Order: sequence, then structure tokens, then C-alpha cells
Amino acid sequence: RLTHMRHSAYARAYGYDFWPVYGDLMAHLPHHNLGGWGKIELIRQALSYGYDYVAWVDADAAIVDFNTDLRDALQNGGLIGCAKHTAPWFEASGIPEHYNTGVMFLKNGKRTLDFVTAWSGTYSVAIHDRWLEQGQFNGMIAAPEWAGVFVEVPAKWNATVNVNPADDEVIRGWHGVNPWVARLEM
Repeated sequence: RLTHMRHSAYARAYGYDFWPVYGDLMAHLPHHNLGGWGKIELIRQALSYGYDYVAWVDADAAIVDFNTDLRDALQNGGLIGCAKHTAPWFEASGIPEHYNTGVMFLKNGKRTLDFVTAWSGTYSVAIHDRWLEQGQFNGMIAAPEWAGVFVEVPAKWNATVNVNPADDEVIRGWHGVNPWVARLEM
């Protein structure tokens, strides 16, 4: 709710449809409150409805640069893009370098929809993975069958506090900042 007006105004300025969702989309699944399974379903729906481009921004991230079009994130030929998260303190904390799915950019096509559908199908495995849907995503993009689907986008597209800041940030994230009250204060 803190970013609703901001993201709504951004979407209007660029002619995007904006799908704010409040509540739990996946309440019918056991362990539905673990991870971001709702985002996979919304992305899958948007792709199946025929949207050419889908940008996902988690609730703990905000568009901060209104002069940049989110469609510009995928400039390197990939169909799906995320920023890499790595920080000097990760190793001591047991956090692997990974691509953060809290902000994602997708170009529609059969391979994109196939990937998102397959990703959704990893739910029963992922509920036992510390990194949940994000862990499954990172495993899938490394698999040969998905070669050419994924591309890393620069940090500015998901410049996360205490992880990968960027001077030219387009989206700022507070992914992993705990407790939640600290995220809200930031």
C-alpha cells in the first residue's frame, strides 16, 4: 500500500496496465504463506493473456526513476531478466550469490511461458528449499534446457539496500531487510 500510488502513476505515464493485488492468491495450497508463489501465477496469467512485456516488482521494492521505461531492462536478448545479488557479507551469513526474483522483467513468448509454467510446477519441491521459489528459479536458469531464456540485468533494475546499491537506480529494493518494521521505516 505504500507504493500503490507511486506505481499506479508510473504505469499510467507509460501506458502499462497495473495489477495491484492485496491478499493471498495461493491460499488453496499447503504452505502457501511460504515464498512468492502468487507472483508466479500472476506472471503466468499476464503472459497467457498476451501481454508483450511483464515487469514484476515485489511489495518491498519501489520504482524510484520515473524517467526510465521498465521495458528497457531487457537489452541483452534474454526473455527473462533479474539482477544478481551478492555482497561481501553473504558468505559469512550462508547466503549464496543469486538472482533475486523480487524484481523481474519478462518478454512474452512460448519459451518464457514454458519456463514460468515449469517454475510454477516446482512448488512441492521448493517448500523444502530455504530459498523457496527463488531457489527453484536460480536452479532452473542454470539448467541446459533453459539456455538463452535468462539474462542478468544491471543492479540499477533492483538496487537493493545493503546488497547491490547503484547510483543510477531505477528500482530500489529492501529485500531481506529484517525485521519488517525496518523495511517499512526505510
